[in-house]
Amino acid sequence: SHNMGAVQTLCTKAVHLDGGRVAGCGAVNEQVEHYLNYDKSRQGIGAGVARWLGPNLQLRRFDFMPNPVESGEEEGFAIELFSKIPATIDSIAILVYSSLGVRISVLDLRQPGFPSRLDGVNPVTVRGRIRSLPLVEGEYNVGLYIVCGEIRQNFLDLANITVKAGISKGDVAPYPPSVRGVLELDFSIL
Repeated sequence: SHNMGAVQTLCTKAVHLDGGRVAGCGAVNEQVEHYLNYDKSRQGIGAGVARWLGPNLQLRRFDFMPNPVESGEEEGFAIELFSKIPATIDSIAILVYSSLGVRISVLDLRQPGFPSRLDGVNPVTVRGRIRSLPLVEGEYNVGLYIVCGEIRQNFLDLANITVKAGISKGDVAPYPPSVRGVLELDFSIL
């Protein structure tokens, strides 16, 4: 499971897998901490790095700019896909998860003009901006849902977004991030 909250609630022992190999085994809290710390090194897929999503489909770029980002600020993203054969991207979405593996958002990237064609020669790049990323400071895991040819799948843990605390709007120190949930809502008292 990628839902670390569920693992901590339901289990007393855990096995941490990485690429199908055992990376750790033991007490659940120890393995969850190991998994979360291990996962922090992944910032995204950038130039010179690629990941095959299937026999013909390759993810050549998946990153966020800036990273880290301040809570409530704008966040850019870029996704570059390549196929060895002509194919159609029927659906694509960015999946955002808390550090404990709870899905907190889906960015549906389908637009008028979808489906997008991959010609088997040139990559396709999708760029966009999240106008406001109102997340409590911390680490967030990001993946993709994609439907392209024979592929219809979620690909998890492809990148991380680090969110920094926003500028304080009052004279009171905020509660610690561990008790504030995941959303940093913009509000006022009347």
